[in-house]
Amino acid sequence: VTVRSPSGVDRSTLRRFEVSHAEKTLGTYLAMDGNEEAQVDYMRGQIADFADCLRIHKTSKNDAWYALQRSFMKTIEYPLVVTTIPFSTWSNLLHPIHKALLPKAGLSSKFPHAVLYGPTAAQGFGLLHPWYIQEIEHMTTLLAELSNGTQTGLLLQASMEQLFLELGQSGPLGTNNYHTFHAVATATWIRSVWKTLDQFHITISHPTYHLPLLRDNDEYLMHGFARVGYKGKDLTTLSTCRMFLKATTLADIATVDGRSISSWAFSGKQSNAIRPHVQWPRQPPSLSTQHWNTWKQALTKAFLSQYQNGSSRKLSHPLRTWNSDQINLSLVWRYWYSPSYNQIYRRDGISWSIADTTGRRQGNRRPRFTFHGI
Repeated sequence: VTVRSPSGVDRSTLRRFEVSHAEKTLGTYLAMDGNEEAQVDYMRGQIADFADCLRIHKTSKNDAWYALQRSFMKTIEYPLVVTTIPFSTWSNLLHPIHKALLPKAGLSSKFPHAVLYGPTAAQGFGLLHPWYIQEIEHMTTLLAELSNGTQTGLLLQASMEQLFLELGQSGPLGTNNYHTFHAVATATWIRSVWKTLDQFHITISHPTYHLPLLRDNDEYLMHGFARVGYKGKDLTTLSTCRMFLKATTLADIATVDGRSISSWAFSGKQSNAIRPHVQWPRQPPSLSTQHWNTWKQALTKAFLSQYQNGSSRKLSHPLRTWNSDQINLSLVWRYWYSPSYNQIYRRDGISWSIADTTGRRQGNRRPRFTFHGI
């Protein structure tokens, strides 16, 4: 595959790489799958070079310390707005610096890091650990871009909305327990920000779209599953089922009267589809039987009454009034019944289908309806 050069005369051949391959872009190594191995290796080389310079050159204590703060630290700060390097990796990266710098500054190479990176107000040396700089850069960038409404801000807003959709919960960012729910979210830059916000009990509010509760007594499905003890792999399985059905709260899978979970949602066929404005990620054509067995068990444990008769799916806490400020039921509910004509109408996009009675099932008092075009 070739593309025309900016001059319009020559053509250049496009190189093809695996998604794990990283290329240097504006001073930072970026890979399509988000791995940071190349960037970490690049920074390890920078740190080794600086440590060697300190080791082989004769410098005063003050000059060594000044070079660290005003030269080296500024060099490694440059890419931190886009990196999500863990604290433990940073500690390993900085080991050569500690080994070379501290003796040059007249300190033991085993000088306590708590003092080295502690604030001057607490008798520390005031050196800010790169991990903290990285996380502060993340939060300030997120706030600045969202507030200014830049193109980057719109991308970050979309990323936040996608995170809430994966979590099956609402915001603000930082209010959801990271330890409990992080496994169900894709490892992204915004998830890294969420982890830090949760760690330091910080929240970021922004008028982005949230997934609202639609009825009185409504509850987020993922909250309910976590409440009864589901976590890790099982919680991820339940999130996969929920995303497959395009459901977020109990209202998405309950009957219109709010007393039971619909048979279609319970068996993994479809939800009520009452959030048409939500753009869901692409889903597989089907899920395994094990997925749906876990789904049924979790729904039963979290939401259904303990006293069930046969195949009853009655909720232990029935849903009540619809929140009209969050949903216009007449515009989204698919099935409607006309008592005067004894017909059921089904909304199919912009068209409708009609179901007429065709008798009753044997041994069942309920009439049978068959759909046909309008």
